Amino acid sequence: MWSRTALAFGLVAAFALSGAEAAEKTFNLRYAHHLPAKFPLHTKGMVPWAKSVEDASGGTIKITIFPSQQLGKATDQYDMAKDGIVDIAWYNPGFIPGRWPIISAIELPLLVSDSRPASTALTEWYRKYAQYEMNDVHFCLAHALEPGVISSKPRKIVMPQDLKGLKIRPMNGTIARLVKDLGGSSVYAPGGDTRDLVERGIADAVFFSWNSMQIWGIHKPLRYHMDFPIASTAFIWVMNKGTYAKLSPAQKQAIDAHCTPEWARKVTEAFTEWEFLGRTKLQKMKGHEVYKIPREAQDAWHAAAKPIRAHWAEGAAKKGIDADKAYEELIAALKKHDALLQ
Repeated sequence: MWSRTALAFGLVAAFALSGAEAAEKTFNLRYAHHLPAKFPLHTKGMVPWAKSVEDASGGTIKITIFPSQQLGKATDQYDMAKDGIVDIAWYNPGFIPGRWPIISAIELPLLVSDSRPASTALTEWYRKYAQYEMNDVHFCLAHALEPGVISSKPRKIVMPQDLKGLKIRPMNGTIARLVKDLGGSSVYAPGGDTRDLVERGIADAVFFSWNSMQIWGIHKPLRYHMDFPIASTAFIWVMNKGTYAKLSPAQKQAIDAHCTPEWARKVTEAFTEWEFLGRTKLQKMKGHEVYKIPREAQDAWHAAAKPIRAHWAEGAAKKGIDADKAYEELIAALKKHDALLQ
């Protein structure tokens, strides 16, 4: 009798062990993005994030990061995650204007003062809205880019009307709309291709963040840099839904613990500080002028930006949300985290 009982317990234990081992299968995930590997968002944001996920999963989730468009074009990487070509992707929804209108609220001009607290606010706010426009992926987090400035070649930009007649590389679709409203035209290109646009005269000016502009050499053919934070843009970390579904409950918990408003700020901390350094470097460069604009010019930019909100609300409402309520919630989140430009 004792031996049969022992055998039964042994079989139960064996089955339990087998189930635990199956549940904790090791996954080797591929994470794709288009930034150079020397970018601080890669070295001090993505790499520590991936290592922390691995540690939290007890080594059962291993993430290999592929920078510099190694696995596909920058504009394709959302769909690569959606289709399972990669497991995780970092992406700028502004690459395809109109496809994700809700999250583009963070692109509205003169909204963000500091991308670090804004990233916390953005992820906190967007969590409930992702289902309306990103339900084909597993949304992890979003973070804001340090607000970009206008850098130009032919002349100094001060007032909004100074954009009239210029060809401009915008940060995103929302800024492209502003450019159009002000009489300019937009030309699109990923960051790595933008310098060529300026050198060939295809673009006269760019909306770009301080140091990102320099790492691609975009600043070299430009001369004037308006020291006024025009607009931010959103970046998202998304995961293939099938990959997430295959994870065990404990592994999902490890991922979920790294897809939070707090982690959104963590991954962008060093990136933001690095962007700030770019302004100081440009101020010291021969042949470059970094300039402030007067209060009346700032007021003019605020006035020029107002119609863009109505256009955003129209697009966002098509996704089935109350756009006015969503906008008010975003403003409240930015205020809560001291990230709203006053």
